[in-house]
Amino acid sequence: MKTKSLRIFLFFALLISSIVIFAEPKEAPEWVQRYRQGQVIMDYTNYYFGIGVSEKSKNDADNEALQEFGRNIETKVRSEIKNQLQEKSGKVSEFTSQSVEISSDIGLKGIAVTNRFEEDGTYYSLIQYEREEFNRILKEEIQRDIERKWMEFEKKKEENKLKEEKQKEQIRKDKEKAKIKKSKDKVKAQLMDYLKKKHAEFFSSPPPFNVISFQNGELIPKKMEIGAKAGIAPLTFEAINFSYKYWLLQFTARSNFYESKYISQDLLLKYQIFPNAGEFYKISVSFGAVGYFYGLLDNNFFEAEQKYSPFLSGNITLPNLHFTYASFYGDATKAAVGVNNYFLYSQLKDRLSAIIEMNYIYDEDFQNEDKDDFVFQAGLRFKTTENVITTLSFEDHELIVFSIDVEF
Repeated sequence: MKTKSLRIFLFFALLISSIVIFAEPKEAPEWVQRYRQGQVIMDYTNYYFGIGVSEKSKNDADNEALQEFGRNIETKVRSEIKNQLQEKSGKVSEFTSQSVEISSDIGLKGIAVTNRFEEDGTYYSLIQYEREEFNRILKEEIQRDIERKWMEFEKKKEENKLKEEKQKEQIRKDKEKAKIKKSKDKVKAQLMDYLKKKHAEFFSSPPPFNVISFQNGELIPKKMEIGAKAGIAPLTFEAINFSYKYWLLQFTARSNFYESKYISQDLLLKYQIFPNAGEFYKISVSFGAVGYFYGLLDNNFFEAEQKYSPFLSGNITLPNLHFTYASFYGDATKAAVGVNNYFLYSQLKDRLSAIIEMNYIYDEDFQNEDKDDFVFQAGLRFKTTENVITTLSFEDHELIVFSIDVEF
């Protein structure tokens, strides 16, 4: 009975003691008391430290302590970085300056809050490290960071070196290309000057104004021109035409025959917008309108079927291609290209030329009896006199044709 009473007594005694002990207010640690008094921590010369205070939260106090700690070690960090780099390179180089700038926070790696205290809603945080231990860790960390950055720096320097070498090589190649181009242009210019001097007549004479079946961008040389065509095999009358030139305008009327019967009439009005311009590769361009009157075998002229179309035509002089003129023509019924080549110009001047022409006729009303889309034609042209030109050609895949044009 006495033992039981003793146990009950001891229990209540311990309970009362605990209440008294825990009810007493917790005393602030020494570093907090010294901070409140405006003093630094004890033995501060042996430590790096930072204290943060916040009435908002524990995290704010931690962050302020970390910032204060960083300010306290900043000079040491920069000095240690400089010393390490001088050991690495023997001098403060461009690499050194860059590393100091980008590594200013290296001393905060792995830093954690060492103590906290809270009283009446105010939070206190302390970061405290012994100087000797921190300096050792800092030195090792800086050495690792410098080695890494040194490798990056060397790699970048090598990349820049390769880049500069590539740029120099590209500049050398560009200069070489420019030199070759200049040399080629010089040779080309010399060749052009030679051809212009040797064949001055070719460059000064007007290009031919037609190929076989179409007119190009050139106008007739004189004021008027009249021409006629006749089939040799078989013997037939094929066409007669008349052209009149005034300033940069030219009017042409052409009557067409089939087996010597009148079947169609073409009327063409042309305006030359680019009159044989250029020094070496001379170009002529013309545009205008053309009217086709066809079906005249069974109808008179006023009852004929009619088609009208704009057209564009042109030609270019190619003297270095064996004295050639290339021509083109296009309207709503066909497109055509052709060349006049003076292959014996050195011997015969403009007295003889070969003619090749390709027509794509997409309007069925203007195709031949075999309904050929593509019609290839070729011939030889002779300048008989200054005013008379004759041509012998193979046309429409069936006829050998002789034509004569007289200019006056």
